Amino acid sequence: MNATATQRLGDAVRDAHKWLDEFRRKSQEFVRLYAGKEYAMSDLMQETPVNSMELAASIYTYKLASGIPQAMVTTEYRKLRPHAEMLRMALDYLCNGIDLHDTIEEVVLDAIFGFGIVKVGINAATNLKGFSEDGGQPFAERVSQDDFVFDTTAESWKKCQFVGNRFSVDAEAARKSKLYKNLDKIDLAGYGTTLQSGDRPASDLSTDRSAQDASKYRERFIFWEIWLPYERKIVTMDEGLEHVLKEQDWTGPDDGPYIILRFGKVPGNICPLAPAAVWADMHMFIQRVWHKICNQADRQKTMTAFAGGSKEDAERVRDGADGDVIHVQDMRNVQEVRYGGPDAQMLALATGLDPVFSRIAGNLDVAGGLSPMGQTATQDAILNQNSGTRFEKMADSVTLFVGRIMKHLAWWMWTDPYINLPLVKRIGKTVEIEVSFNQRQKAGDFMDYAIKVSPYSMTRKTPQQTLQALTQIFQMFIQPYMELALQQGIELDLHELFRYVARLADIPELNGILTYGDPVVQPPDGGIEIQKPPTHSIYERVSRPATNYGNERTALSKAFSGQGLTEREAGMIGRPR
Repeated sequence: MNATATQRLGDAVRDAHKWLDEFRRKSQEFVRLYAGKEYAMSDLMQETPVNSMELAASIYTYKLASGIPQAMVTTEYRKLRPHAEMLRMALDYLCNGIDLHDTIEEVVLDAIFGFGIVKVGINAATNLKGFSEDGGQPFAERVSQDDFVFDTTAESWKKCQFVGNRFSVDAEAARKSKLYKNLDKIDLAGYGTTLQSGDRPASDLSTDRSAQDASKYRERFIFWEIWLPYERKIVTMDEGLEHVLKEQDWTGPDDGPYIILRFGKVPGNICPLAPAAVWADMHMFIQRVWHKICNQADRQKTMTAFAGGSKEDAERVRDGADGDVIHVQDMRNVQEVRYGGPDAQMLALATGLDPVFSRIAGNLDVAGGLSPMGQTATQDAILNQNSGTRFEKMADSVTLFVGRIMKHLAWWMWTDPYINLPLVKRIGKTVEIEVSFNQRQKAGDFMDYAIKVSPYSMTRKTPQQTLQALTQIFQMFIQPYMELALQQGIELDLHELFRYVARLADIPELNGILTYGDPVVQPPDGGIEIQKPPTHSIYERVSRPATNYGNERTALSKAFSGQGLTEREAGMIGRPR
């Protein structure tokens, strides 16, 4: 790249990064609201007594990215199916080795506040960007929005002329790698001194990256890596965007190394409408209301007032213990008075804002399991399943996003002629074969395989949910077709079933109660039929009024505002749900 092209690229990246300042500032503000005043170096001035932002973000992150993603590799060609299975095993092995689940969880949280960005590629050298990175290994790493830049003049993501990110590298490792030129022309960096806006990045809440003279153990360089899709090149530049340190052809997938997660899309704009932007105003209003209520509670005081000449009576009242008998001249001259305290209307308002925020954020009470909203467990399960299309749409976005990441990782594994991953292939229940995913295991073309992520693996399942699903499968599929299964040579291993149930139910004693021996062969003439004792059941239907969180909040609001409560409403307050 000549000097003119270097200057034009540097100016374009610099202008785009400056244009994105406002979006970064908003995202940083949302992160501060999420972290609250008491988090480390937070500069929030007001307390956060009821952190609605943290509640909503935590529920969304759990619902969208709590599970460990599992790959699905399929092919239309029957002869390639064994190779597709090997590719799937290798991809799961790699994703586990690079802790992809942790990366996805962080990026989903990023996308709630702005952009979620993952960069996928292959490490050029060992320990260049971190102490645990191996040269030649594919990676999928989170890119902070503070360090991200793209062509802001483009009408859509596919029309961007450049996309890049800023990152730090170990200075000694960079020099030893011999990958970069012009290192003698650039300075060792204090992070963010050239392009950092006046606002502190979100990462400064717990780390000091803004001071030029901050104490550092190992020296670092700050580089920009820019992907040029039209030229199909990757250009590495210094922090000041003045010198080209490395230029190489891009040999990866056509859509480049950067994969973006956006939840709320705005027509005609690349930058998304982050969910936190929808919640922020109501969150801050809730904090102001509760801050006022807390101040009123702090100002509340109870005192003993007395009329002139009744000081001795007042002191006896003040000093008397609970249950004491004291003498006063005139009780009318000594009175307990109260000043201040939370306003009943403000308490009613604060209680009423809770369901409003829950609705704005997509019915958090149901989605987060904060309280039962139906009258029965079945109704709650139905409400949870249908808690809103917002969660479903966002879950689809995350599934497609993770699928693209896995496809990129599979590409790098497929095109690496030296790859050699140790795997274990299981055949049946007891046979395990050690195999390797290497060049010999590849067959056909990479485009012959369809790679995506299993959508159900993105949500964590509790052992109780797994046990419930196992029970349903047994009742619906195994038990009705058991005779047909036996005719086809399919047997049910009750030993393994009971061990698995004991593990899921967390009842290891079950394995001690049951004794496992050799199967008993039934004689040809049949065994003794065991008659079940007759049973007698009585079903009694009891009707009780439903008490859920919404009904209780309504009763509390009426109580705080001084309205009268019916006997049924009064019984809802404090009743176990």
